[in-house]
Amino acid sequence: MGGIEGCTPKFNQWCNEGLLFTQAYADAYVSDQGIVAGLSAYPSAHRMAIANQPTKVHNLPCISDELIPLGYHTSFLFGGELVYGNLRGYLLEKKFKTLKEVYDLTQYPSGKLGVHDEYTFKELLLMLNQQPSPFLQGFFTSSTHMPYDYTPSDDWKSTKSDAEKLYTESMHYADIHLGRFLDAAKKQTWWDSTLIIIVSDHSHNSIKQWDAMSGMRQKIPMLFTGGALKPAWRGKQWTQIVSQLDIVSTLLHQMQLPAKRYPWSRNMLNPYKPSSAFYVFYGGAGYVTDSGYVATSYDNLPFIHSNMTDSVQMKTYQTKALSFQQLVYEDVKNRE
Repeated sequence: MGGIEGCTPKFNQWCNEGLLFTQAYADAYVSDQGIVAGLSAYPSAHRMAIANQPTKVHNLPCISDELIPLGYHTSFLFGGELVYGNLRGYLLEKKFKTLKEVYDLTQYPSGKLGVHDEYTFKELLLMLNQQPSPFLQGFFTSSTHMPYDYTPSDDWKSTKSDAEKLYTESMHYADIHLGRFLDAAKKQTWWDSTLIIIVSDHSHNSIKQWDAMSGMRQKIPMLFTGGALKPAWRGKQWTQIVSQLDIVSTLLHQMQLPAKRYPWSRNMLNPYKPSSAFYVFYGGAGYVTDSGYVATSYDNLPFIHSNMTDSVQMKTYQTKALSFQQLVYEDVKNRE
């Protein structure tokens, strides 16, 4: 995906066994926004995460609402504290039955933010092997978050010129243990009927040093893999622009379940879906299309940050970004 050679060899390998979305974009800029975007297909707003508003969460849709009535067992694993961003409250409200966090993982070494990925990936495999089928399992990694106090699993190093060297090397560490988990998972009895979705919750500054407003900074990896993925899709790439908001609708359409409760989500595999994505950064909102991106800061609306050459298009997509964000604010305000 244009990163440093050798940084994520296991992810690269598994791209050959899955469906890779090469133009996926994060809706959010922090984790408590991004996790809700992925599970509830609910868009983010500047300086606001709906998970932190318990009275608003109650009627927020979530994919667990659709799967629990079908007999799915639900669980969520995080090596840190689920009090972060009120994720515990959100997950309990959405009826995730089993929650595991740092306080439930005392058998493993712990760092400043909690248990590192090396151990939580092992715990994830244990949980899945004990989980009745069918299941919906969430897993939130943590070692790629500063202060990066994990113990490296090999001697791979990023380039000396990498301004985000510690972050890049933490991604390599996470990749090693993601690979070990997937290699082990492929041998389990539940593998053939399981779809695994690997996706970032939000973006991060990288060796590319994209501007904070740039649409390129919002680009994230997203891979569908697992035994449930039809062989015809393995090793393929989907090149249309998609959002992490689109995950829920896509899954529900594949399962032939109603998706009307998720108006912000689109079926990614619909070839007639517009190739575009809305995103929020700290201070403003943006819109990315095949023609480029447009971003605008709420403190300076006359200024448009864009790589488009057509000024008319710039203004059109600035209006779209601001309109989308306004609709989100109004929906949050009116949600009871």
